[in-house]
Amino acid sequence: MFKDPIFRASVIASVIAAILVIMFVQPILSIIWVVLLWLGTHFFYNTLDSIYLNAALGHREWVIASIVLMALIITPLVIISGWISKRLSTTKKAEARPPRTTPTWKKVFDIGLIFSSPLPCLIVGAFIFIDLQLNTSFDQRIAVLAPKVPDQTIKELRAQWALMASREDYLVLNARLEQLAHDAGITLPKPLLK
Repeated sequence: MFKDPIFRASVIASVIAAILVIMFVQPILSIIWVVLLWLGTHFFYNTLDSIYLNAALGHREWVIASIVLMALIITPLVIISGWISKRLSTTKKAEARPPRTTPTWKKVFDIGLIFSSPLPCLIVGAFIFIDLQLNTSFDQRIAVLAPKVPDQTIKELRAQWALMASREDYLVLNARLEQLAHDAGITLPKPLLK
């Protein structure tokens, strides 16, 4: 595989592209922030406010999760492009020699493998996203409740969260949070996921 010049050229191009992206990410993000700030103050108040609402969710590993999600999206694309590159290189080599037929089952297997490769990536990505959203929402809602309810109740809520084993447990816990907020006369932020 590493002897194939097309594959080596693809890998080198990918590495160079990654280095260039890393070199330009910080300045580009800074420029985007300035542009967003200007647009937000002039045109898109809701967009700008959503950035601060997102920050109010508190510290969470959404940057790492975003990087992992991008990698999970890119992986199937790399597999598919490698498969296409291999097909193109074998087609050029095949022109120089007499045609050889590939068994139908192998073609079906290859195509099935290529098109099913995104599925595990999507499943893992969904798990990461849902876990991040649920934990972030719970922490934000606990932070809003904490000044109005006893510390023992907060500890019990955190313990109940740690013991959660099903969606039913999650719904019961959220109902308890809503009831405590109602009793304390405060409004909780809406859950990020229902």
